[in-house]
Amino acid sequence: MKRIQSHALLLSILILAASNGVHAGTWIENFNTDNLDRWTRREHQRERVTWRAQGGHLDVQIQPFCNEVLELPLNYTLEFTVFPIQVELLRVKITILSAHNAHLGLFIGRQPRSVFVSPMLRAYQFMDHLILGPVEFEFRGEHRQVELNLKEIEVKFERGQFQLLSKGKQIVNFRNNAFELIDLVGIVVFPKNCHARANAVMDNFLISGPNLAVNAKGKLATTWGDVKNGKRKF
Repeated sequence: MKRIQSHALLLSILILAASNGVHAGTWIENFNTDNLDRWTRREHQRERVTWRAQGGHLDVQIQPFCNEVLELPLNYTLEFTVFPIQVELLRVKITILSAHNAHLGLFIGRQPRSVFVSPMLRAYQFMDHLILGPVEFEFRGEHRQVELNLKEIEVKFERGQFQLLSKGKQIVNFRNNAFELIDLVGIVVFPKNCHARANAVMDNFLISGPNLAVNAKGKLATTWGDVKNGKRKF
């Protein structure tokens, strides 16, 4: 009886997606392909950093490079551009498998005014050891020390409210009213020592929200997984 009900539900989802398209759901990037064309690298960083999807993981290799003026390391970003994002509710998560001479995590915020400036000007960086706030005046937020070596980073956003979790446990909860919505999401890596090579391995990138324009194929795959597991969760 349960199997019949599940198949009936899946059929309803198929009909709905075919007739109206899908505008809500969950995208899970398992990095099972060597193609990262759906993500966007920063052009001027291409010679110093290599992002590669291999073996079901995301691997990043960073060459030694320091800021010539301050002798400080730079952050390296991979922006999620599989589909457009402009939402008031959002959940993003990633798993950290290993890191050498590197801190890493998620960045979430607003698109910068120009493609020639850093995307971090209007974004929070939720990393494995601290939270770096945006520096542009209108969006400015304070830095927050996490003092943990997080292996899973999950961020929930709801109309200006940010929540950092790891494995279901809340780490930080704060508000910035300058962020009415989010249209910028991605992965950030920050070398600890800019004079040495850095590398990291990540897996299971997830982005979820009620108004995400997830394509029909991706949406149905995750929805049917929820049906089989008997659960549905934002």
